[in-house]
Amino acid sequence: MIDSYDRPPLGSWRDLFLALVCLLVIALFAFGCEDGHHHSSDAAAPRVSNNSDSAAVVPGVSGTGGAAAAASDPLPPGAVRWCYGGFDGSRAQHDARCRISSLRVTNPSGLSLRWGSGIPGDWAKDQNGLVIFALFFQAGDGSWKGGKIDWINAARSTRDLKNPAAGYGGWNWGEYLAAKKHAAVVVSADGRQRSNWIFD
Repeated sequence: MIDSYDRPPLGSWRDLFLALVCLLVIALFAFGCEDGHHHSSDAAAPRVSNNSDSAAVVPGVSGTGGAAAAASDPLPPGAVRWCYGGFDGSRAQHDARCRISSLRVTNPSGLSLRWGSGIPGDWAKDQNGLVIFALFFQAGDGSWKGGKIDWINAARSTRDLKNPAAGYGGWNWGEYLAAKKHAAVVVSADGRQRSNWIFD
């Protein structure tokens, strides 16, 4: 026989405390996941990323290029000014089939890049695989300006700057030379698709 004085009577403070703890645990499990506003790592603070199409954002540039642009638009269409070269690529949608990297700009002579993949067959102007190469610079007011400088294909990893230096399509050579930051993108001949953005 167990002596009744070894345990507290029912309804004591200990029973009430245990009951409250149990109710609290049940409430946390039952209602803790009710909030449907989950935040993914894609919503983290923007970072500047060189030579990639990762989820990066250049400070001072906002906007999106639509659903097709996904999280891979450091300079989304509409966030830069296609002022030069007589071509407007602002509506081009990102196509992951064409990837470039490692932009190196050596003013005033030229630039180089690396092809991470070839040019999709439906991008090319003709059998030579030519597509549009566009160059941009960050102007003194922080905006990004630029445009087409020439045609290029995957057999070439360099381009000279003779066209913008000569004022091709309205290029402002003096403003370009004053810039410290550059970006580039490759666009399909019909202007509908583009590669990732790369930076020097």
